[in-house]
Amino acid sequence: MYLKFSLKEFEQLADDLGVAQDQVAFASMRTLNDAMFAYKDELSTVIWPRHESVRNPHYPSAVLHVDKATKLNLTATLRETKGVILAEHDVGSTRHATDQFAVPMPQYRAGKETQHGLRADARLRAILAKPNARRVVRIHDNRVYIGVKGQKLRLAFVLKPSINVPADVPITQSFIDFVKKYVNDELPDALQAAMRTRFSK
Repeated sequence: MYLKFSLKEFEQLADDLGVAQDQVAFASMRTLNDAMFAYKDELSTVIWPRHESVRNPHYPSAVLHVDKATKLNLTATLRETKGVILAEHDVGSTRHATDQFAVPMPQYRAGKETQHGLRADARLRAILAKPNARRVVRIHDNRVYIGVKGQKLRLAFVLKPSINVPADVPITQSFIDFVKKYVNDELPDALQAAMRTRFSK
């Protein structure tokens, strides 16, 4: 994931306001960088938990890095440093398995889920790794049936070479909305402070 925001157009404010360009650039740089770090916190503490179960309280902050704007380059970037998990949740994707994905059926998942998904002991890999004398597992035509000896087997998993990951966290749109609002709210005060500093010298 690579989210970029630019305030280069504010370089023209110096002439319009009749102040030094370096003061406008400094105020814009500081405001944009503050906005990037504020959004990083907002995504991790508000937006992500609203849409996803939180397993790691430091995620996604731990995998995001801010490339800060400078006075000479009023563009800041928020990028994902490990993998493309955030990008997948933002725009959706198709994941391909080295072998196959075992997709649990709704009736099988009932009573076997935690806030982190299917219980570890209920996953197909765990079931196959620990045979049970009373349990019967049959795999036929990319379908896995599980049951108890003497009873009817029920469809538990479907094996698929790939799965679709839905776009379920609006990261890009929330980023644009958040940073725009932050800049609109904070930049005027930052510019006034910069001008007061300039004129007081």
